Amino acid sequence: MPRSPPAGTGPSLVRHLSTYAILPDWVAGAGEPSAHGGHIATEDAGEIDAKVIAVLSNALFKVELGDGSLVVAHVSSSLRLGTERLLPGDRVRVALSPFDRTRGRIVYRSR
Repeated sequence: MPRSPPAGTGPSLVRHLSTYAILPDWVAGAGEPSAHGGHIATEDAGEIDAKVIAVLSNALFKVELGDGSLVVAHVSSSLRLGTERLLPGDRVRVALSPFDRTRGRIVYRSR
């Protein structure tokens, strides 16, 4: 059972100790693997077909899902490296965030 941290210790001390792998038992999860293997966001993300409604600033897009809900999505790195441009009306596949269902990542553009 983990104990509470001693008085006067903060995140900087925990960060310092973790660099040397000297983690006391009061550090949450010390020496224990994550239940999700460390890839929570990519494992639980569901991909849904959608349609681009509007192009927003900072490489964001307003996307309408099949059920009519609107999502703000950014472009994945693999699409960004290509020469494809996304325009309103394009059909795309969106991976929704498991933490916030109004945010997503565009992972595929239908041709």
